[in-house]
Amino acid sequence: MALSSYGSTVSIGGSAVSELVSISIGGSSVAEIDVSTIDSATKSFTTGIEDGGTLTLEVFTPANYTGGIATLAPTAGAADAEVIINFGSTGGEYITATFDALIVSHSIAAAMDSGVRSTVTLKLVSTITWSN
Repeated sequence: MALSSYGSTVSIGGSAVSELVSISIGGSSVAEIDVSTIDSATKSFTTGIEDGGTLTLEVFTPANYTGGIATLAPTAGAADAEVIINFGSTGGEYITATFDALIVSHSIAAAMDSGVRSTVTLKLVSTITWSN
């Protein structure tokens, strides 16, 4: 049976993110380095440094925009923060992702027949540790 997204939680630097609409982690990759030589019979490759990818959060923006989501703004020279995501229900079926990330962008959008939403993008700076 598939894991439901209902009950999923996100905390950044120990603070819970509320009013979550969507969570997306993607783009983790390593560079492909060609190490073939002239006398190689076939191409040879190794991997380079890991790029952790990004985390994108979409949240409803509260009427009082002074705390919570407003604190998730990019800041030059800011230290990375621990991010903990519990995918799934608080009833016991879940998968947890833990990693460090930097907040790199924050935007707000309002569309007709929709609530005001913020999109926050974080850049992963460590490998994701998965557990359940």
